[in-house]
Amino acid sequence: ETGNPSAALTLFETACRDRRSVALTENVYLYTTAITAAASISDHERALELLGRMNRLGIKPNMKTMTALIGACLASGVPDLAFDIYRRISNPDGYAMLQGIRALCGCGNVKDAFEMVSSKKSRVLSGKQRMFAYKSMIESTLLRGDYDMARTVFSHILRKGKIPSKDIYESIFESLTLFPKTVGGLPPVVHLDEDSIAKFQFLLFVLDTVMARNLPCEGPLYSAILSYGSKLGSLPRKVASLLVSSRSPDTSRGMRMIDESQVTTSSIVSSWEELFVRYDELKDQLSADDSCLPLVAVRVNSRDVPKVLRAEKSLSYGKRKPRRQEV
Repeated sequence: ETGNPSAALTLFETACRDRRSVALTENVYLYTTAITAAASISDHERALELLGRMNRLGIKPNMKTMTALIGACLASGVPDLAFDIYRRISNPDGYAMLQGIRALCGCGNVKDAFEMVSSKKSRVLSGKQRMFAYKSMIESTLLRGDYDMARTVFSHILRKGKIPSKDIYESIFESLTLFPKTVGGLPPVVHLDEDSIAKFQFLLFVLDTVMARNLPCEGPLYSAILSYGSKLGSLPRKVASLLVSSRSPDTSRGMRMIDESQVTTSSIVSSWEELFVRYDELKDQLSADDSCLPLVAVRVNSRDVPKVLRAEKSLSYGKRKPRRQEV
């Protein structure tokens, strides 16, 4: 409770060595607290040693003890050991299952983690725990460049009637490393290569999936697509520019959703990712009329407005103005 796990462990060990207090320490609650403290300082070996002492003293670990031990292993970067401990829990509760899913993701085994979340046993997960599980799976897949599995997980979120949380979107942007930190005061160089194209397509897929469920595109996602497309240049920049022109009208309180009557029925593509893939085939038609693209409903909170405006400006800046016709 003091926020000092190292001091708590020192106090616990002192009590264990003192003949006057050692008997008071021999209970599952204090040992679990000590293992939790070891997890807080990423010391899984200490946590395992404490578990061994519990066993020798005949103190039976409970669910909280085992989940604290899993947490210690995860914090120490040994997810395989964390999952091995999880498998010893006969009837895991929601938090224990979430830890098991995190362990699988840490091992790169997102497929099994996804099956766990999709199973009937996952009913023990609360809504918040389930969303955290999705976040862990998406992070793991994107960090490993497994965009197909990331698509499967994201689609599953919406198919189950869930709305992706702000944390989900932030984890996508961070895992894709769209905007590396400035090094030495110089802006990072973003290369247009196969991986960057895959990242841009994944962002378009997220937009299309959200739109297919008649949900608005959140401001951070919209600005991320625009900013990343602008940095990549070439075709991603062109598609990002078209996205701006296809945004639904603004209101005084920001950007609003569109109703079905506003959606054009003459769209030449069914999704923005399709436009990206088929651009060369469609560019002549787009040059004649770019209003045949799907309208994009964007929802922007007041705190996101500056970022959205900057992203839109990055696409409009540098555009050549049409020449005036000489009389």
